[in-house]
Amino acid sequence: MAYLLITGSAHFTVDLDALEKMDVTSRAKRFARLAHSSINHVRKYSGQRYTVHTEEVARLVAATGVDDATVAAALLHDVIEDKGVTETTLRPIFGDDITSLVLEVTNISRSEDGNRQYRKALDLAHIANASNRGQSIKAADIIENTCDLLNNDPAFSLVYFPEKLAQLGVLNEANPALLKKAYANIHQHNH
Repeated sequence: MAYLLITGSAHFTVDLDALEKMDVTSRAKRFARLAHSSINHVRKYSGQRYTVHTEEVARLVAATGVDDATVAAALLHDVIEDKGVTETTLRPIFGDDITSLVLEVTNISRSEDGNRQYRKALDLAHIANASNRGQSIKAADIIENTCDLLNNDPAFSLVYFPEKLAQLGVLNEANPALLKKAYANIHQHNH
């Protein structure tokens, strides 16, 4: 069996032979679960395993009829940003298409880049250039996060929702049904 040790903030071992036998969405789900659980990553408010979020984002995206590669990228959308997994690790396991999609939806700003407003501007410019598949993943991510945030931290939603409205404003290529739902979530919660 071939194993790959992932390092960075995530320390885990992946059985590459077992992954190769799986379809791409099962492989992505397994990899995301390993990456997020390796650092005991849980949802901030509920304490649920973090992949409840990534799996819901993938479900929303899959419901629009996209290909399996897009669903897989939705499952993996936070592994680089949150877990220290690198592009170099993802590419041999998931290929160019899925890795590129994950990079499209990964925030490029870092805390050392400056204040929150400046960092969010960098991330906004980045997602504005994403493909329709990448922008659809981001719209589903916004849907899922706005539901969680409103139910658990309405005070922070006063900061977060305007940032998400700005993001939605540049997601010109995203799936229209996902955009509509994301806008509806934010507008519903702002009233």
